[in-house]
Amino acid sequence: LATLPAAGTPFVIRAKLPEGGEIVMDDAILGRVVVKNSELDDFVLARADGSPVYNFCVVVDDIDMRITHVIRGVDHLNNTPKQIHLYRLFGAALPVFAHIPMVNGPDGKKLSKRHGAASILAYRDLGYLPETMLSFLARLGWSHGDQEEFEAEELGRLFEFDACGKSAGVFDFKKLLWQNARRIRALSPAALLERTKPFLVKENLDPEAPWLLRAIPPVQERAETLVAAAEGLKPFYDRRPKIDVDPKAAEKFLTPENRATVAQLADSIASVDPWLAPQIEAATNTFLAARSLDMKKLGQPVRVALTGSAVSPPLFDCMEIYGRDVTLQRLRGAGAG
Repeated sequence: LATLPAAGTPFVIRAKLPEGGEIVMDDAILGRVVVKNSELDDFVLARADGSPVYNFCVVVDDIDMRITHVIRGVDHLNNTPKQIHLYRLFGAALPVFAHIPMVNGPDGKKLSKRHGAASILAYRDLGYLPETMLSFLARLGWSHGDQEEFEAEELGRLFEFDACGKSAGVFDFKKLLWQNARRIRALSPAALLERTKPFLVKENLDPEAPWLLRAIPPVQERAETLVAAAEGLKPFYDRRPKIDVDPKAAEKFLTPENRATVAQLADSIASVDPWLAPQIEAATNTFLAARSLDMKKLGQPVRVALTGSAVSPPLFDCMEIYGRDVTLQRLRGAGAG
């Protein structure tokens, strides 16, 4: 300081910067960036209450921790010339600076809560797999050819600054969901079940129900998230012989003629043994052929009678999972009206 303030007068401490010249940064991603010193002020290092400010703290911390690379968002680029001055004032070696592009929403504006979940933990709670998020986020500002999916070890081995983009990445929610569905389908049924159990617990459903592993494959083909997988399993917990049926589905599919045929099907498949989807399907096809019917006509009435909805996992898988007694009771109950 050239002159000290009078005793008792509040003051801040500033960094005294040269008035001429320029700072030249060789950014690992952006390349050469030049900032004239005349564009910078003598910025504050410590406030009047003695507390240090951000730019001072991070430089001291990085020097103390022997940081070799500072990798951060391009929104911090305006701080870098000031920090370079501090490194030089401290007589410390400069780290490598790398400023990665920002992430925008689908509308091209900076990603924020208005676009959807902004916290990584929120995506966990929404049922996204950690490995999906890892690959998806890595690809927002970096690429390795056309490869979309990576493991953590692989990313560490392949990462190079030269492959980082300079323009903002776009957080494509539809693509994230598609990638998560691909990852879910690639899991073994046992692995998917383990991942889904916490979401079943949240719904107060038994995560150790003995039939769960058999129910996973038909649900797995449709589930895009672990939340969706848990929702797909939820109906199988209802083992009542008579269930509530969607009124619109009942009106459309459970006509008097269809009800009678559904009840006849129950009698026809009652003796199937073992009670497994392929055997149930074979017996059903025999029933249909004997009456010159086709599954397109009978499938939806049976589905509605069995599950209460016109949408469900594959029908014969549902029959196997519900078991013989529940299946026959519901089909016969629909036939009785």
